[in-house]
Amino acid sequence: MLAWRPAVRHGQADPPVRLAGLDPSARYQDPSTGTTYDGAVLMAYGLEPAFPKGDYASTLIHLRTVP
Repeated sequence: MLAWRPAVRHGQADPPVRLAGLDPSARYQDPSTGTTYDGAVLMAYGLEPAFPKGDYASTLIHLRTVP
């Protein structure tokens, strides 16, 4: 997943990135951190990517389905 933010808002946190098209009953893992997420949580509440500092920052997050 490629996530980006258009501009930094002073004093405001970045909104979560809600994912669409996932299996709500599946579990997804970020192989670089080992963090596991429920599909339903990613679709309803989203993911808070760690963006680098600055305007128009982007980050790449790889998620894979785990049994």
